[in-house]
Amino acid sequence: MLKIWAASVIVMGLLSFLQRNNPLALPGLAYVPYDYVNLSKSAFYRELEEEYDIAYQSFNHPDTLIKHVVALYPDSSQNPARVQALDQLLRQRYYHAVAVYGWRDDWLAWMLGTLFWINFKAIVIPEELLDQEVRFAMCSQQALVLMHLLQKLQIPYRSVGLNGHFVTEVFYAGKWHYHDPNYEVRFSPDSLPPSAKEMMENQALRERAYAHCLTKAEIAQIFLAQFLDYGRVNELPAARARLLHQITHFLSAYAWLLCLCGGVLIGLWKSRGNLFFWQNT
Repeated sequence: MLKIWAASVIVMGLLSFLQRNNPLALPGLAYVPYDYVNLSKSAFYRELEEEYDIAYQSFNHPDTLIKHVVALYPDSSQNPARVQALDQLLRQRYYHAVAVYGWRDDWLAWMLGTLFWINFKAIVIPEELLDQEVRFAMCSQQALVLMHLLQKLQIPYRSVGLNGHFVTEVFYAGKWHYHDPNYEVRFSPDSLPPSAKEMMENQALRERAYAHCLTKAEIAQIFLAQFLDYGRVNELPAARARLLHQITHFLSAYAWLLCLCGGVLIGLWKSRGNLFFWQNT
């Protein structure tokens, strides 16, 4: 019993370590119910009146989005327009709900997320978030995709953690700019988006940006100054969580083979006396 307890502590400690710096583990982060059977628009989606358009499911790989944006704006001097185009594409690519692995996708991650903590089955690999079957993603997941695309375009970015919310700041035109395709923030079309610092300091600005989807009380709760947390420039968050999923992907696919090989090896070990009988003759 003591050995089982010790093994459980070690495994849970390892899982906790792999989930550190995972944007999905932000304080107060709320999950929207999802439905893997019915992928039609949810009641939450209709309430928010999101810009989601099923036609954009064809953008199912990072290279597809990059080629589309570069075709529109071929010169790197057009980075502000490129970023705005990516932001708009993600608004139409997803609606707001958490994307998780089903048992058919990765049964081990699904089991960990079902039994212990939902974050264990929440998708954090950008390429998989762009899979054609994934129609929804929450704030941190959409931010991961945006940062992955910015990385490919070599446009500087950093993550910004708020109270129960996660956004991206992008550097262009000589300053940082706030991007939140998840809540589809609305700024003046005549100017570039402000920075996260400006959003934090200007109550009227943030209330106008989120007025279409959040109450003033909800906006105030998100923009509590003590929760403002900047990530490292050009660092894609959730590296350990991605490593965890790469491990669970492998084990989910090949655990049966490992068990089979282990059984064979144990059988050979137990019968080693019979196998090497000639040594005793």
